[in-house]
Amino acid sequence: TSLFRPVGAAGMDLWEPGSRVSLGVRAGIDVLPTTTSNPLPLRANAFLGRRIRTDDASAFSRASNLDRKESDWVGDFEVRHGDYGSISGRLRIDADTGKLVHTEAIARLKLWRTETSLRYHEFDSKTAGPSRANKELQGNVILTLNKNFKLFGALYRDFNTDTNLRSAYGLIYGDECTDFRIFYEEIGTRNRFIEPSQSIRFQIAFRTLGELSDAPFD
Repeated sequence: TSLFRPVGAAGMDLWEPGSRVSLGVRAGIDVLPTTTSNPLPLRANAFLGRRIRTDDASAFSRASNLDRKESDWVGDFEVRHGDYGSISGRLRIDADTGKLVHTEAIARLKLWRTETSLRYHEFDSKTAGPSRANKELQGNVILTLNKNFKLFGALYRDFNTDTNLRSAYGLIYGDECTDFRIFYEEIGTRNRFIEPSQSIRFQIAFRTLGELSDAPFD
C-alpha cells in the first residue's frame, strides 16, 4: 500500500490535498522459539493501519484508497518457518462497511527436492472498477532432479472468466553461467489482438547479464 509512503500519490500525476497522518501497529511473536531440537523458529507477525486526512480528494479513484478523509484499513501478516515454508497475505477492509475488498495470499513450501508456491489475489469490482477487478490463482512447482536439471510447472487461473490464462510445463537446465528452458505453453488470454494458443518454447538467459524471472521472454 502507498498509505505509509511520504507521498501516497507518487506516479499518479495528482496531488493529495490537506494535512495527513498515517497510523499503524506491527506485532510479532515466536510461535515456536528456537531450541536444540528445533533450530529454526516459527515466527508470526502482523500489521494493521490506515491514513487520516483533513480533506477529501475526489480526484482519486476508490481503488487508490486515497479518495476519502479516512482511508480503508490495510494490513498484512506472515507466518514463516525458516526456509521451509511461509504463509503471508495482505488485505484491505472498507472502513464504512467492514467488508474485505482486497485480498492477496501467498503460500510457499520447500520440501525435499520440491519448491511450491501459490498466490491468490482478489480485488472487489465495486472498489477496483471493472478494469482492475480480478479473482485469480497462480501456482508454480519446481522439482530438482540433480545439480543442473529441474522440472517445472506453472498455472495462472482466472476465476472471473473460468479460464486458464497461462499454463506451462517443461525442463530447466542451469549452471553457473546459463539458464536454459524448454517447455510446452498454453495461453488462454483473449482480446482484440490475442487469441488462445499452444506452443513449444525455448528460453536462454545468461546469469551475468541479470536475473531470470519466471515470466516467458523471447
